[in-house]
Amino acid sequence: MGEPGLAVDLARVSQTLPDSSNPANDMGIIGLASSLPSSVVPALLLIGATVANPQNFPALFITGAIAAAIGALLIIPIRGVK
Repeated sequence: MGEPGLAVDLARVSQTLPDSSNPANDMGIIGLASSLPSSVVPALLLIGATVANPQNFPALFITGAIAAAIGALLIIPIRGVK
């Protein structure tokens, strides 16, 4: 069925493209940025959940908190929508 807010998010993101003469390039980067975490997070989980301790949830949550903090810092320089 899809996520209800996805269309709104995509419309909002498309208004902040840095180069309006070549939107396909920027939309490709946006697509990569939205799909890349789906492949990186399971790899991090494999590193965090070792054979000796397969339920290493504290390491998983700490890694998630660090990733959220880094993401919050990375969006600070993004300009607003006019």
